[in-house]
Amino acid sequence: MSRVAAIFDLDKTLVAGQSGVYAALKMWREKRVGIGIMFFAAYYLTLYKLGILDHVQMYRNAAKPFVGFTLDEVAKFSHELVRDKVLPRIYVDAARKVEEHRAREDVLVLLTSSSWFLAQYVGSALRIDHKLGSLPKFVDGKVADEGLDFIFGPGKLDAAKKLADKHGIDLSRSFFYTDSINDIHLLENVGEPRVVNPDPRLRRIAWQRGWNIERWTKTVGADHGLSCELALPPML
Repeated sequence: MSRVAAIFDLDKTLVAGQSGVYAALKMWREKRVGIGIMFFAAYYLTLYKLGILDHVQMYRNAAKPFVGFTLDEVAKFSHELVRDKVLPRIYVDAARKVEEHRAREDVLVLLTSSSWFLAQYVGSALRIDHKLGSLPKFVDGKVADEGLDFIFGPGKLDAAKKLADKHGIDLSRSFFYTDSINDIHLLENVGEPRVVNPDPRLRRIAWQRGWNIERWTKTVGADHGLSCELALPPML
């Protein structure tokens, strides 16, 4: 018998804000990048939000500061970022919703365009079954300046379908929680679309289609009690 999944986006859905912004600030504080890079990061993010910049180009620009990092260095950086900056910003309602679906014995999935490494650590802290995200290409053991395996837009639907086929999940009965219009393809292919803190375009579509809209605001804070181990599963 097919199973029901509860699929969660990461940024602005499980977590307040953008994990990429927190990563850029951490890079700057550790003097891994200069103020010029921070300026251009903000510039590219603005163009992206206005729909002027291609999403693949946006994420390739975001990944450039990591070029040359080893797997262990990316893992350590990502673990510290999640531990110190991301976990305290998990929404209380998001954590509660994950537990509600766990009690229903639904398959828990974290599916994000953001880093696969961040997905592993956040998902582990919330005890989510499957954790999917964008992966850089490693050449000779280091992050290369090309070859990003990027999950975005229709790619999220493709990833969800592959996971569903592999684990006997019925998407027509499953839930998907997200804030972004970019996830419209997957929202239209689940039986239970859930729009969380939506951007204006997605809010308008949700109103038109009668989709459930949820507002999550309170975060778990510093005393969250969540933790994640540094060790990672094998990369896909």
